[in-house]
Amino acid sequence: MGTTKVQRRFRAATRKPAPKWSLAALAVATFAGVVVVGLSASAPTKIDLRQLRNRIEYQAIRVIDGDTIVVATGERVRILNIESPDMPPHSRCAEEERLALASRERLRRLIRAADDVTMRFGHDGRDHDSCGRSLRYVFIDGRDAGETLITAGLARPWCGSHAKWC
Repeated sequence: MGTTKVQRRFRAATRKPAPKWSLAALAVATFAGVVVVGLSASAPTKIDLRQLRNRIEYQAIRVIDGDTIVVATGERVRILNIESPDMPPHSRCAEEERLALASRERLRRLIRAADDVTMRFGHDGRDHDSCGRSLRYVFIDGRDAGETLITAGLARPWCGSHAKWC
């Protein structure tokens, strides 16, 4: 004997949903199988670990000032080799404020026009500054962003203390 439409609807409505953990377990198992199959099927490749450790490519999404950017992960990155003028309201004079706004705008334009923004770790072993920003050398299309700003007069080489702009 067959079931009626009403009985099928009732069974479907009263059926317990599958436990969420089983769906998660299935997803993890599927991913693990794909990774294992992918690893075993691929030919061994030689990776230069020195380059991998030193080089990171990110998408820069916001420029805070002439020496600080925010990347797509939300990480704040300070350009390691420069000191730029302080942004208002921390500027000490009108000239510092003008230079701060100009350096931020120049860095924005460089990043917007870039095909590639690459960051490299410094060599002194420090990873973060006192403000919690990651310390990185930043290269825009292969050119050192810090050197570009220094050449334009919008930043100075970092000497271990804040530069006087007034």
